[in-house]
Amino acid sequence: MSRTFIFTALLLLLARLPLPAQDTTSLPDTPRADIPVAEPAVAEPLPGELISTWFRVGMYGGYGVNMHDTKATVFTGGGECGAFSNGNGRGLVAGMFLEIPVSGTWLDLVAGATYAQRGGTFGEVQTGGLPILDPNSGTYVTLERVHRYTADLPYVLAELGVRMTPIAAFPIYLRLSGSLGIPSSQASHHQTEEILSPSGVLYPETNTTIRDVSAGPIQDVGSLIHLAGAVGYPFPLSSRLTASPEVSYYFPLNDVTPNYRWRIASAQGGIALRFAFGKTQDEPVIPPPPPPKEQPPAIAETPPQPTAVIAAVSAQKVEILETVVTETFPILPYIFFDSASAELPARYSRLTDTSGFTEQMLPHRSLGAYYHMLNVIGSRLARDPSAKITLNGSTDGSEGSTAGGGNNLARARAQGVKDYLMNVWGINPSRMIVTTSPLPSNPSSLQVAEGAEENRRVEIQSVSDKVLHPIIFERFNEHSITPRQIAFSMSGASPAGIAGWGLDVFAGAKSVWHAEGKGAPPTMIPWELDLETAARMATELTGEQLLKCQLTVTDNNGQNGIAEYAQPARKSLSPFEVSRLSLIVFDFDKATINTQNRRMISSFVAQSMQPSSTSTIVGSTDRLGELEHNKELSTDRAIAVRDLMLAERTSAKITSVEGVGPSRLLYDNSVPEGRYYCRTVTVEMRTPIDEEK
Repeated sequence: MSRTFIFTALLLLLARLPLPAQDTTSLPDTPRADIPVAEPAVAEPLPGELISTWFRVGMYGGYGVNMHDTKATVFTGGGECGAFSNGNGRGLVAGMFLEIPVSGTWLDLVAGATYAQRGGTFGEVQTGGLPILDPNSGTYVTLERVHRYTADLPYVLAELGVRMTPIAAFPIYLRLSGSLGIPSSQASHHQTEEILSPSGVLYPETNTTIRDVSAGPIQDVGSLIHLAGAVGYPFPLSSRLTASPEVSYYFPLNDVTPNYRWRIASAQGGIALRFAFGKTQDEPVIPPPPPPKEQPPAIAETPPQPTAVIAAVSAQKVEILETVVTETFPILPYIFFDSASAELPARYSRLTDTSGFTEQMLPHRSLGAYYHMLNVIGSRLARDPSAKITLNGSTDGSEGSTAGGGNNLARARAQGVKDYLMNVWGINPSRMIVTTSPLPSNPSSLQVAEGAEENRRVEIQSVSDKVLHPIIFERFNEHSITPRQIAFSMSGASPAGIAGWGLDVFAGAKSVWHAEGKGAPPTMIPWELDLETAARMATELTGEQLLKCQLTVTDNNGQNGIAEYAQPARKSLSPFEVSRLSLIVFDFDKATINTQNRRMISSFVAQSMQPSSTSTIVGSTDRLGELEHNKELSTDRAIAVRDLMLAERTSAKITSVEGVGPSRLLYDNSVPEGRYYCRTVTVEMRTPIDEEK
């Protein structure tokens, strides 16, 4: 079948397509044109209808048939000689294009880019002449073989041309263009050989009648130049969008390679989608109808709003006391580990970027500061290049079931701490010595499970006070609040039923507490006034103020009912500035003050005590052990601190010294670090602000 015959048949087939049923003057492909006609007259465009086109963008997808014309005796990359003749192939085609009207409705400038697969399989090559024993007749006959050559040729086609629509009433279009094809990737080939006769003869390497001769890249593949023609017919999908069945033919002007004749013609069929950008008919402005005369407008009946009531059960004023505090938070130089594990527990904070770390950013009076212990030590070592530390790893005495297992586990724990300081904080490993011991230097009791937990640790030791000195939080605002709870009585009602409620307490314009629920509000709800709430309120209050307590109930019609209650509140400033020191790491079941705690007390008295300062001393323990013994131990520790303070300054005014045992647990006793921070003596020194100034 010749190419001319194929092209003519496609044109005749497209010409027989039916006309679209709607007015073509509104198509995005065929904007209205002032063409004089007889009856019927052209209808006025509808609102939103396209009346002029600026440009169109589109995409095309289809399938192509490639016709290869070649007279080659061997192909580049092929493995055998032969007289290869014409062949054919097929492949997918996809692309995008732009159309710009240049003359009314009948001539457009077209530019596009298309991906096309131009490969194919060439005509067969018969080869023979080799004698071979025919297994069927037992005589020597001529071996007949056939070669096949398949080429994979992916191209990107750049096209430039014109599109013509000669008859506005029949919008079939013709596109003529020039095309330049550039290989989009490496062209490749695959050549095979097949035995035709005699039957029963096989290739020994494949044990079949077919074998691969060669495969790989085709050398010297160049650009393709075509003249192209296409016809199509647009079907409207909307006022701007059309779908056009389209057939096209690409006539070659040059060869694939410069070495021999090899030209590729292609016939394509597919669908083109076009979206037109242009001006549309505006919506007509229709004036509103005049209001009816002598008939008053209907008034919709508004459902009644729900009612809400709120009040405080007691009228006690909220009192917030703001105190300036300097806190000396002790270092607990222990890192605790899980049983039989050398991995740092997840509760310890680990950084990836240390540039923004400061000790002042840590939480006050909480284990949150302790969980940054590795970062505190790392930052101090980084600031003082002369400081060194010893990391002593230990176990609970029963870990490690094999000989040396416990020692290996203890070393792995210490090495894990060293690796973090080295890799994250950049500390020279020569400044960190790793040692091990079966139990810590001051072990906890092995009679209870908690004691074993406390002995699975790494102790950080240093002769430099700069490494293990306490964290000092200077002059921050601390708040106390009374009462610790306020109860509100509430109610809500609506004929439609209550769907939900919400309660907000505002200090100034800021909500400091919120509660909500579904259905009717409870008859009473408590507001817990914790220290975090006190801190939020303190930033908004100045002296005597009223807190706005607002209850909102919403009924099933979506109507809201609001009630408010004014709660008296006052923020006052303490006339004293407080300095607080906590001492930890006492030897197990002993009240003796170690050297580090002695230095902390001496520094605290020298820096914080003024002539009018008064101090209180409270000793406490964790929850472990017998109650009366713990209370006695905490009292002995408090007295030992008192005696040391009086030795430092005989004029010290100490108003109370007491041991409370485990009755005031400030920290979580389910973890070793929480128990250690509860085994403490806290010294609180109050100094009148006038003297402090």
